[in-house]
Amino acid sequence: MNRIEGPKGRIYPVHNPKTVALIGMGPSFHDFLNETMTQELTPEHHDEVWGINMIGNSMRCDLVFWMDDLRIQNAFKPGLIQTLARNQVNVMTPTKYWDLVPNSFDYPIDEIGHLA
Repeated sequence: MNRIEGPKGRIYPVHNPKTVALIGMGPSFHDFLNETMTQELTPEHHDEVWGINMIGNSMRCDLVFWMDDLRIQNAFKPGLIQTLARNQVNVMTPTKYWDLVPNSFDYPIDEIGHLA
């Protein structure tokens, strides 16, 4: 996996898609499945699939945004985090825990905030 060093020495995964399918746990998930199952989804539809939370354990994703603390989630439901780690997907989360999810990365909240 390609990684780059960002501000403050933070490490980030390299993603450079032109189009993204962002899938959450509501209507976007149902719409994505419907288009896939009815063969309406074309290869040009998206370059990457980005999932939010449990979507990362439910379908193949290129990047997952898991905005709950991984350590707290692991104490509550360890199977969730073990599955996330086993999937080897890049995970953006408030605090990376490489001991739990080796492909976890700190969400760049400061950098995003400066864009506003």
